[in-house]
Amino acid sequence: MYCEVCGSEIRGQPRLVFIERTEMKVCNRCRKFAEQSRGVKGLKPLPKRPSKPKPKVVSKKEYELIENYGTIIKKAREKRDWTQEDLSKRVNEKSSVIARIETEKMTPNEDLLKKIERLLEINIKQEIGGDPLSTTPSTKSLTLGDIAKIKKKE
Repeated sequence: MYCEVCGSEIRGQPRLVFIERTEMKVCNRCRKFAEQSRGVKGLKPLPKRPSKPKPKVVSKKEYELIENYGTIIKKAREKRDWTQEDLSKRVNEKSSVIARIETEKMTPNEDLLKKIERLLEINIKQEIGGDPLSTTPSTKSLTLGDIAKIKKKE
């Protein structure tokens, strides 16, 4: 039998050791590289590495903001007698961000949009859905010529 580290012939009993979490049969010279040995008292097994959490696959739906979303937000805020400062504190943003959203100089990110919709109890986004080819009413089927623009030689 040969040492799995140095390759020399093992005389006598091989030593079962762990080197970099792999159990190996080694000679007496190579056992010094071991992290732990099997059957030796006082050595604890190595702790298991925590497994990386698998990324969650979330299907994000595409959406777009409806027209005049800024005025809708402003009207809903004023209906509750809140100032821009009040709304900004409730959504944990600066009041200048709320002002820019209301004047439509800035579009809110998805998280901020959800907070605003929930607090003001409004819906200012609409889903973008479907294939544009399937939404066109047609009695005949489409061909490649209907979709592609063909350059003609002149």
